[in-house]
Amino acid sequence: MATIKQYDSARTLVDQLLLGGNPIDLTNATVVLVFKNRATGARVERAATLANALAGVVNYKLTAEDVALEGDHPFEIELRRERGDKLCVPTESHAELKINPAL
Repeated sequence: MATIKQYDSARTLVDQLLLGGNPIDLTNATVVLVFKNRATGARVERAATLANALAGVVNYKLTAEDVALEGDHPFEIELRRERGDKLCVPTESHAELKINPAL
């Protein structure tokens, strides 16, 4: 879980994606951060950046819209391969971004 302050859009989420304890090779993959907008219930997809494809490391720069609503925000990272298959990480639940209210 990552914890930040509301409106703190200067943050970048960094994660190493693992499967069975091993880094996932992200070569030729598109990586998308997926979450639900708690205000509207809509599915939101944001492009992530491959920081190190072989080590499974991705970055996502938060936007002002992403951090406007305080509370717990479950998300997952979706890998889309050239051959059309996809894999969601984490597989057993969701990751979570906790946004604490601003003063």
